[in-house]
Amino acid sequence: MTLFEGRNLDCRRGGRDVFAGLSFELAAGGALLLTGANGSGKSSLLRMLAGLLRPAGGAVLWDGQPVSEDPGAHAARLHYLGHLDAVKPVLSVRENLRFWASLREGAEGAGAGGD
Repeated sequence: MTLFEGRNLDCRRGGRDVFAGLSFELAAGGALLLTGANGSGKSSLLRMLAGLLRPAGGAVLWDGQPVSEDPGAHAARLHYLGHLDAVKPVLSVRENLRFWASLREGAEGAGAGGD
């Protein structure tokens, strides 16, 4: 059963088409391998899947529903770490995850104060 899906995704960056008509389906526990040259759209696709970049065409779906319908729920399901500079090399994987989770919890707590 498909859990995460990209359907006919198009990406345009800086006035140029990066990719068009990209589709995939992932079952729960599945993996997606992205390969390609610099500028081929790997990072753009990851940002799109995380809900940080809107597709120029097509849709990203979670459990059959477009993630654009409830971006907050989609953001709560995943964590996106961009390029290497976001990972602290002196910390273990577990410590990195705890660090980023603490930042998220702090931001949510700051917004809950009703200032």
